[in-house]
Amino acid sequence: MRLLLSCGFAAPSKPRCGSTSLRRALDPFLDPTLGDMAIDRAGQKRPFHPHITVPALRSLTARVFEVEAPALLEDWLSDRLNTPISLPALNGTSGSPPPPLGEAAMDRVRAMFRWEARHYGI
Repeated sequence: MRLLLSCGFAAPSKPRCGSTSLRRALDPFLDPTLGDMAIDRAGQKRPFHPHITVPALRSLTARVFEVEAPALLEDWLSDRLNTPISLPALNGTSGSPPPPLGEAAMDRVRAMFRWEARHYGI
């Protein structure tokens, strides 16, 4: 999770939904001298947790952006940070055909993501 208290913004991490890209995009804007925090594991900074729930998050900030609407977050961050922000594509693959991959590439994917390959029958 990234807490940019200096901007009134919190970004929880949700497994497998692009949160690593979001964290990397926000890291350059963290200012620990203003109370901003990078929380990468449970117990690191209580009471915060990297996978905090939305109700708990709402108790910290009035702004909650859905990952399905990255343009709203980009606009808000650009305004708050006074610099244009362009986030990497998040959840932009729905409805898109998978790219063609050769068997050698697929073998590498299967080796890297063994559990997912078995789970999804790849």
